[in-house]
Amino acid sequence: MTHTVIPKQRWALIGNTTACETIWNVRRTNIPCAYALPTISIADSEQHLMRPSFVNKSYIMGGIALEVKKTGRDIKLENAEDFIAGYRMWIGIYNGYLIERLTDAQNSIQIWDHGIAIPFGLWFENSHIMGDLLSPEEMQRLIDETMVLEASSGTKSDTTMPSDYRFWGREIIAFMSEFMTVSSGDQYFLGPLVYIEDSKDIKSVQLTHDQNVLRTGIVLTDSKLNLE
Repeated sequence: MTHTVIPKQRWALIGNTTACETIWNVRRTNIPCAYALPTISIADSEQHLMRPSFVNKSYIMGGIALEVKKTGRDIKLENAEDFIAGYRMWIGIYNGYLIERLTDAQNSIQIWDHGIAIPFGLWFENSHIMGDLLSPEEMQRLIDETMVLEASSGTKSDTTMPSDYRFWGREIIAFMSEFMTVSSGDQYFLGPLVYIEDSKDIKSVQLTHDQNVLRTGIVLTDSKLNLE
């Protein structure tokens, strides 16, 4: 008898941080809103992030992701803490070209949570890399600590974490479990806290949160996607 292995679900929240307003021009949402991240967008720990060659403008971003501890459905807010395995730092590269496509089409993701689709190609292969799992207790000790995203070119972005997140672990798990089953290993990217505009002279980036460091290289690669 064979068993089907169901891959973990990965979701990205949008409208949850100030950076979402700046990069995507998306207003803050009144509820946790998320879209599914494709499996190919997550790089293994030994892989580099990839920057597609067709992109004229892109952003390097950093933030925190929530990881689910166990399976549940219709979870009450007061019980949601029991479903949190911990949090991970992440670095991602966002393709700015897609915002231009939405603008040209006279579309707006200001109202994306009313039914607009996220375009294919928003995230591409190996566009995210994640750090080690931090327990809820470890993350709690980092509340008010500064997160810094720094590129090899010297460009830097920093913020105090997590004051910029509108929704955190308990609220997200309780809300999402109203519509679907949350499972062990599921991850929710809470949105970018820090970001810098990408440039060809950037060879590597580092995301630091207190003593926690997530380091990765960025390599230029030909993309297989055709967005024309």
